[in-house]
Amino acid sequence: MKKIQLKERVMNYLGIALGSIFYAAGVVLFLQPNNMVAGGVGGLSVVIDHYTGIPSGTWVLLLNVPLLILAWWKLGFEYFLNTLLAVGISSVFMNAMLPLNDLLEKGALTTDPFLAAATGGALIALGLGVVFRARGTTGGSDIVARLLKMKYPHMKTGVLILIMDAIVITLSVIAFGEFELGLYSGAGVLIQAWLFDTVLYGSDSAKLVYVVSSNPEELTRRFLGELNVGVTSIRAIGSYTGEERVMLLCAMHKKILPQARVVVREVDPGAFLIVTPATQIFGEGFIHHDREEI
Repeated sequence: MKKIQLKERVMNYLGIALGSIFYAAGVVLFLQPNNMVAGGVGGLSVVIDHYTGIPSGTWVLLLNVPLLILAWWKLGFEYFLNTLLAVGISSVFMNAMLPLNDLLEKGALTTDPFLAAATGGALIALGLGVVFRARGTTGGSDIVARLLKMKYPHMKTGVLILIMDAIVITLSVIAFGEFELGLYSGAGVLIQAWLFDTVLYGSDSAKLVYVVSSNPEELTRRFLGELNVGVTSIRAIGSYTGEERVMLLCAMHKKILPQARVVVREVDPGAFLIVTPATQIFGEGFIHHDREEI
C-alpha cells in the first residue's frame, strides 16, 4: 500500500513539474512578447512587469504568497505543498525562458497575434489541466477558483477562471493601450478555457440512450451481446395510451452510438429513441468512483 501511495505521489510531482513548464512556456514564449496576457496572476504579472521591469516570474512568486497561505489554511498542507511546487517551478522557468526571446530575430517564436494567442492559450490550458489532475494548482486564480468550486460545486473550474481572466485582460488593454491585442488575448483565453475543461473533465465522449420499444427483450439481447453495453430496464406508462411499456436505459461511449442506432432500426423501426450527452459517467467502463472531483 505504501509503495502504491509513494508511486502516486511521485507521479503527481512529475505531473505538476511538467504542467508548470508548459504553463511558463505559454506565457513567456508566446503571449508576453506579443503584449498579450493569459489572465490570472500570470497575466497580472506580465502587466506589472511592463511597468516595473521586474521579471514576470518574480511577480508570480510574490503575488502568490498570500494566496499560498490561504491555500494552507483552507485546503490543507498537501494542497499547499503541491501548489508551492507548481508556483516555484513556473516562476523559475518563466524567468529562465524570458532571455530566449532576445535571441530570436523577431523577439518571439511568432509575431502573428492569432498564432501567439492560440498556441499560448493551448500550452497554458494543457499545463493547468495536468497540474490540476496532479492535485495541485499554479496558484493565483486557480486557488480562488478551487475555493469557489468548494462553495459552488456545480460550476466548472474553467468557467470560474474565465471570469477572473476577463478582468486581467481588461487591465492589460489599459496597460498596453492596444484594444485589438486585448481581443486576441480574449480569444486565447477562450481556447484555454475550452481545452482546460477537456483535459480536466474529458470531452463529450459518452451518450445516455433511452429506448421505448415494442420488443425490448430482443434489443436488450443484442445490446448486451453485440455492443457489450449495460442495459437497465425501467417500467414506464404511456400517458396518452395508459399502456405499460419497458424503457431501456443505456450509457455508452460515443463511438458505439452509430451501431446502437443500427440495432434499434433493425429490431424495431418504430421505436422511440432519445440520445443525450453525458459529460461524466461514473462506474465500470467509465470514470472510477475514487477519482477526485476537481
